[in-house]
Amino acid sequence: PILPLLVLTTLLLPPAVHSWHQRADGNDAASLAIVMAAMFAFFGVLRGNRELSEARAEIASLAAEGERQRIARDLHDLLGHSLTTITVKAQLARRLSERGDVVRSAEEITQVEELSRRALADVRAAVAGYRETTLTGELAAGRELAGE
Repeated sequence: PILPLLVLTTLLLPPAVHSWHQRADGNDAASLAIVMAAMFAFFGVLRGNRELSEARAEIASLAAEGERQRIARDLHDLLGHSLTTITVKAQLARRLSERGDVVRSAEEITQVEELSRRALADVRAAVAGYRETTLTGELAAGRELAGE
């Protein structure tokens, strides 16, 4: 809507102002139309690049959030049962020791120790899997740090 208005202004304004002593020039109008179209396209590309950059940042943010949720789920699955069992067995060992059944109490504490070691090994194995380095992962991290 503004392009035709400016082209008409370029054609009609110079003859209307007598002190300019100039006739309407089609070349000026065509030049103006071409420059305006180029500027419109240029700013459209800039706008598109900015939107693309914002979309990439949003995708990276969503991916990071998804990864955090996955890690939290995995750790909950790994540790939930083990910690519950450890707690119950530790309570049982305490009650047995209060009753004076030292042998059974020691057996329960031994099982608690084994469960704790197994849970710790599971967590270490899970964390080692998350730290696995791949070329794709490193390239994505590099692009994210570079702000692309």
